[in-house]
Amino acid sequence: MTYWLFKISDQDSYPDRPGSEYVYNNTHSVRVAGGDEFIYLKKRRTQYGLAGAGRVSRVTERSTDGRERRTPKVSRLFTAHLSDVVWFPRLFDLSARTKAGRRNRVLMGLPGDLNSIGWSISMPRIERDLFVHLLDAALDSSFQVRTPAAQMNEADWRVDDAWSLVKRRSRMRAFRAIVLSRHEHTCVVCGTQLRSVLDAAHIRSYSSDKSQRANPANGICLCSYCHAAYDFGDITILPDGGLKCSGDVHDEIALKHFTAVSPQDRRRWLLGIENQFLLDHLTESPIKRLETGKSDKGLRN
Repeated sequence: MTYWLFKISDQDSYPDRPGSEYVYNNTHSVRVAGGDEFIYLKKRRTQYGLAGAGRVSRVTERSTDGRERRTPKVSRLFTAHLSDVVWFPRLFDLSARTKAGRRNRVLMGLPGDLNSIGWSISMPRIERDLFVHLLDAALDSSFQVRTPAAQMNEADWRVDDAWSLVKRRSRMRAFRAIVLSRHEHTCVVCGTQLRSVLDAAHIRSYSSDKSQRANPANGICLCSYCHAAYDFGDITILPDGGLKCSGDVHDEIALKHFTAVSPQDRRRWLLGIENQFLLDHLTESPIKRLETGKSDKGLRN
């Protein structure tokens, strides 16, 4: 699978159908294929940023007619047929002319001159890690504008492994936005509000139930430290706000971490969580599965 930037500009050579088809000719050296994924890079007037993302379902080709043959080298037109397209409610600004754009470039680890990494060509190929980084940032920025808390229902909770990366991450970033907002960006275990370390953790593990992967009632705000301890089974959160700690935990720093919040405060923060998921965690952690002879590779999201 390959990842691309598809450009939307005022100088489009061929009549694309944004969200449906992306057209290019044989003078491009790129080879787009079904299953590839893309992010739309919008470049119009003063706008320069990420507008949406999706998947290429298939690619077709045909001969050009006289009007489409812009140069003697143009002989074939290719059409990438698109699916799973997600439009960002707000352009994720990457313009060098704006404060937000310059800040986003720094946060994304992009250079001041994007031409230096090949973004000057019509269809730049990008690495998967950068694709995910850009996609997540654009989705997070979008959910700050349009909070999806009241828009999800049971049909929106399922996330299949076979789905496109764009579709899976779009649904999971909505889950993340709801969970962190509901808990007021506070770790339910230790109380930290440092946003750079906060995760939307799954109570019933991501790997165990595809139908509940994006269910906000199956999510809890934890810092990365508490998240790792929770997933491993070092700690378990009870419906009454109590915290059950494994007998193997004797580390002084860890114990300070796990006793920083009172059960009463934690209980207040558990609003919106399904109690049954919390109870399921008592028997689902890796340590408990070993004790009962069960096994599960698990998946951190």
